[in-house]
Amino acid sequence: MPFDQLLRLEASSLPFGASVIAVSAITTNAILTELLNLRSAGHPVALIVISAPTRVPAVSLPHDIPVYFVTQNWTDLDALELD
Repeated sequence: MPFDQLLRLEASSLPFGASVIAVSAITTNAILTELLNLRSAGHPVALIVISAPTRVPAVSLPHDIPVYFVTQNWTDLDALELD
C-alpha cells in the first residue's frame, strides 16, 4: 500500500491532537499532501526522510512541517541527533 494511502486510511483512527512522525525513504507530493491534511486536522506532524536532502525529488517541502534528514547509514547510528 502506498504510504500516502496508509496515512489517509489511518487518519480517522488517530485521537485528536495525536502527534504524527512520518519516516520515509521517499518524499512525494501525495505524502506531503496527506501530512498537511493531518496537520490541518489538528495533529502535530513531522517528517523524517532517510536520504540526503539533495536526493529528494523535486517536490516542494512544506515550511510549516518540520523535516529532518538522516543522511548516514541508519543501521550504523547509535542515536539520532536532531538540530
